Amino acid sequence: MKYKHLFSTLLAIGVLNSVSFAGLGQGQYTINIETLQQAEKLREGTKVALVCEACKTFQPSTMDKKKSFLSFFNSNATHGCPGCGGQVTVKALPGRNVKVQNTTVYTHVCTKCGENSAYTCAAHE
Repeated sequence: MKYKHLFSTLLAIGVLNSVSFAGLGQGQYTINIETLQQAEKLREGTKVALVCEACKTFQPSTMDKKKSFLSFFNSNATHGCPGCGGQVTVKALPGRNVKVQNTTVYTHVCTKCGENSAYTCAAHE
């Protein structure tokens, strides 16, 4: 009887912990960032991430004062992917946004996972 109570208590603690950690993952990053203009509008402290669907990589970060997250939109920059070991680069897709002039949509390309496998996103503020 003593063990039954102990087991029930441990099970309850395990369930509560799993529920509390469920909200800390990728699900809260619901805003896709496709343009440099979108990225520039993010405020300091905003949660941002680089995600690769193919290799299930999720690299969370926070927008800092230097706005280092904007380097994900620099066509000369490459970023290592810890999931597959590939290099993620940016590719501009000019002309995709016809309604808004001077706006370039970007896609992230991984050398191992391919084009359109990686993307940047942000959490709701």
